[in-house]
Amino acid sequence: MDRSNARRWWVAVAGGVLTAAVVSTWFAFSARSAHAQGSGLVGGPPDIVVLVLDDLAPTQLRFLKGAPGDNRLRDQIRRLGIKRRVFKAAYSTTPLCCPSRASILRAQFAHNTGIHFNNPSSVGATDGGAIGFTQRSLDQSTIATWLNGAGYRTGLLGKYLNGYEAVNPPGFVPPGWSHWRSLYDLGQGGYWNFSLSENGVITSYPHNSDADYGTDVDRAKAIQFIASTPANQPLFMYVGFVTPHTPAIPAPRHAALRPTLVAPRPPGDPAYLEDDVTDKHPFIQAITLPRPQAEIDEEDQLYRDGSNALASVTDSIIDIISTLDATGRLDNTLLLILSDNGYSPLEHRLRGKRSPFAASVKTPLVALTKNGAWIGTNGATQSLVANVDIAPTITQLAGVSIPGGHHVDGISFVSLLQSAASPPPRNDVLVENFGPEPLGDGDPPSNYPAWSGIITGPGNVNANWKYVEYNDGFRELYDLTTDPFELINVVDDPDNLPLVATLHDRLIQLMNQ
Repeated sequence: MDRSNARRWWVAVAGGVLTAAVVSTWFAFSARSAHAQGSGLVGGPPDIVVLVLDDLAPTQLRFLKGAPGDNRLRDQIRRLGIKRRVFKAAYSTTPLCCPSRASILRAQFAHNTGIHFNNPSSVGATDGGAIGFTQRSLDQSTIATWLNGAGYRTGLLGKYLNGYEAVNPPGFVPPGWSHWRSLYDLGQGGYWNFSLSENGVITSYPHNSDADYGTDVDRAKAIQFIASTPANQPLFMYVGFVTPHTPAIPAPRHAALRPTLVAPRPPGDPAYLEDDVTDKHPFIQAITLPRPQAEIDEEDQLYRDGSNALASVTDSIIDIISTLDATGRLDNTLLLILSDNGYSPLEHRLRGKRSPFAASVKTPLVALTKNGAWIGTNGATQSLVANVDIAPTITQLAGVSIPGGHHVDGISFVSLLQSAASPPPRNDVLVENFGPEPLGDGDPPSNYPAWSGIITGPGNVNANWKYVEYNDGFRELYDLTTDPFELINVVDDPDNLPLVATLHDRLIQLMNQ
């Protein structure tokens, strides 16, 4: 559909002034118009949509396909000729909400952003939360400022950074965002009874009806943003869903989708309540078995509710794609779906995130587009990518330069979009955690130690290893080829001494990068 015509159509629909016959006629005319234009939009500045989920366990990605028996997303993707690239080895360089999101926005490791925690570690500190991000002036140079400066209409909807409500003035709109609908007061976790900063104005969304459900509000705001963007202006839309973060409240229509679902267990996931942890860090050894049944039940409930809540995100993806199509933008749009970090529902006996294990640091990442120049055929890749790589990939596609004075840790993975078999842009990735959340964040347990690690992948002479050093001197080494569930720590195997030395040296190099 022609963008200018499509925009008027969406405005009319929002106003409820069109009859079914007029809508049908308008679609028929607009489809012919768009077809006549051919690929005129493709090759101009691309539209970019980034959907960031919250604490999505790697095993929960499958539930984004839709509710049981709901094939609408699959059918839509096939009907519209959308291609996908699935990244099987995507990582969060710091598996914690705020540090990871800061890394996404700035393409920097957390040791370079200085954002280590969800909240400042002490009164007056700037090492955590939105307030630290703001006081460090990190918001002066982000993916938003780069794209906005190049003419993009930029919109953030949903979750921004933890502790945003503490930033002054209340409802503060960071530089670079031309449209701002950020979660302000969480209420019930951002699912019900929350408030948003709407371009600086605090607006409450009390739970008066099912339509006030958080993800559905984000969906409506996303549709509105796309439809209201001028036809001749490229858009960048970042949607931060709170799903499936605790308290993981599904929409009423999805609450009973999977009544018997539980967190993955052996044999499918042998790391679940790992039996022998004598080779693990002492803080894990201190988590004894058997675990209280109430704890197991709580994690199963969270996994079930979070998985059910994802059905509302699926609804959002469907409607976002439909709106991009109706407004003539879909042919030239890249849509990225990812999570800030993973989540461990008792893998290695752990709850939450912030561990160096796959459940915490490995994250889902899927790219969707109709543009055959970006993704020609469907496929998956085992090449390493990371959250710090998102912004460089977007800027390369957009033809936008990152300012020269801005340090970049990320590497564009555009080549992997074009071909899953392309040489890996990176052959290792740094992962790091800075210790327990000093002021607590409700994420059990609260005693995760500080650690840093390196993961190697295809293209590395020592591919598929994970090496971790804890601040107290404890070390771990896992062969991800033979031991993908990270059950056997082989750091003390004499045969691995040269490998450990090599990985240690590279880890130090990355930490000083």
